[in-house]
Amino acid sequence: MALTTRDYTHIVDLLGRLGDAQGLHDFVTTLLEALPTLVEIDSIGYEEIRPADGSMLRFSEPTDSARPELWEAFTAHFHEHPMVARFHETGDASVHRLSDFLSDRQLRQTGLYGDVLGPAGVAHQTGFSLAGPAAPFVAVTLARGVGRDFTDRDIEVLEALRRPVKRLREAAESRMVMRAIEASGPAAIVVPGLDGRVVWLSPRAGILARELGLPLRAGRDLPPPCDAVMDTGVPRTIAVDGSLAQIRRLPGDGERALPALLLERLPGPPARRTLDRLGLSPRETDVLHLLVEGRSNHEIAADLVISVRTVRKHLEAVYDKLGVHSRSEAVAVAYQLVTPDW
Repeated sequence: MALTTRDYTHIVDLLGRLGDAQGLHDFVTTLLEALPTLVEIDSIGYEEIRPADGSMLRFSEPTDSARPELWEAFTAHFHEHPMVARFHETGDASVHRLSDFLSDRQLRQTGLYGDVLGPAGVAHQTGFSLAGPAAPFVAVTLARGVGRDFTDRDIEVLEALRRPVKRLREAAESRMVMRAIEASGPAAIVVPGLDGRVVWLSPRAGILARELGLPLRAGRDLPPPCDAVMDTGVPRTIAVDGSLAQIRRLPGDGERALPALLLERLPGPPARRTLDRLGLSPRETDVLHLLVEGRSNHEIAADLVISVRTVRKHLEAVYDKLGVHSRSEAVAVAYQLVTPDW
């Protein structure tokens, strides 16, 4: 079935919108919102799957179609999916329907249907790959419930989109990295992908990560506390050899956040008189001052000529007054006096 001028107009419009994407998250969001205007669906998903470790990242519309228990089960049946199996065996990335491989009766006899598609209400499915077959396997899947299967016209629309969408996804990922490179200069910048793995890190980030004992490597998962900063946007500090380093998420342009982290060492510890602003007693302030200089309880006791037990009592009082629960949190509060923006 030949596509109409209107079909091609919608295809070009969608590709233009994807071309404006500022990064992978923006790309995926645009794709999931716009593709259903070209092909009628009940649900649509973007999946990144790593069969080796069973990990899977999925975005979907409507969002409630991404039931975690179903997609955990899908990783167990990943290689049973006819479209996935064909791609892995032949490298054929062209668009197919599920019904091109299995009749409705055959499909219902599979574990894939019993554990995943059936409970998800999926009777018909089509899609195309954007990367693979080597990890990660990236695909866009479109689904319908019981009723009309995807038509030849639907397949032609998706086939017309497949190659340019693949290239635009690669371009969106490259733009994300290039923006970080341009912004980094000598800074320590880390760019994670949608799946939480490190896509790129600047030379300075590699050096600082080693100094901080952070296992940051391209292709590896973001280590804690980097992943927490990326998820929440709340900066975190790490104490290293009596000094502190900060991890924070970079601000974006307008409403878009650049999906990148900045690692940097903080200024030297605050002076003793600066800590007076925290409302502690003079002795508690002395203890905190030595704490931020990296002293142990025994060293603090020796410097102040008090017992280690007394040091612990003073620290308990400091924690209570500052509303914290650990040495590192107390040090972080102290550093806020000299680095208020973190």
